[in-house]
Amino acid sequence: PGDLKDKVDPYLRPLYDALFDMLGADKFNIYTIKDGTAPYFVTVQAVDGTTWKLVMCVSQNEMVESLRKTEGLYILIGVIAILFAIAVVSRVVSIIIAPLKGLTEGIARLTDGDFTVQIEAKGNDEIGRISHALGAYVDSMRAVIKDVQNISLQLDEKAGVSATTSESLSQTAESQSQSMEDMRTTIE
Repeated sequence: PGDLKDKVDPYLRPLYDALFDMLGADKFNIYTIKDGTAPYFVTVQAVDGTTWKLVMCVSQNEMVESLRKTEGLYILIGVIAILFAIAVVSRVVSIIIAPLKGLTEGIARLTDGDFTVQIEAKGNDEIGRISHALGAYVDSMRAVIKDVQNISLQLDEKAGVSATTSESLSQTAESQSQSMEDMRTTIE
């Protein structure tokens, strides 16, 4: 008995009055109302095929708290994703830089004249191919240096033989010159 409007708890009266004013809404709308202290999000929607209206009410404080928790979760996920990306990029850079460091050190030693350096060629990428080509160059330079050393040793041996022959010829020439001098002295 009586009207529903008369049976509403006085604490919820402002909420009920606001909802009663919105019941005529035909589409889905969100309204903000206050019950005296706390604001609420309210939506009113007609139920198809009936004269009923569906009223949903959520405390704005609860909604904001839930959004803040979700926001905090998204920030945490974002920070973790950024840290993961930094770790992956650092690893990829170190994988790329390590062969370049070895190649650079090898080239520096070569420019200092150290042909004992070993250039390791790893992989089939551009750096690996450059390393392989530089290793082949170092091997060919070692062969050239070895050939030059062998030719130098042969020339040194031949120079020694030439020096010995030259000294022998010089002694023979001196001996003949002395003999000629002796003959001239004898003839006179």
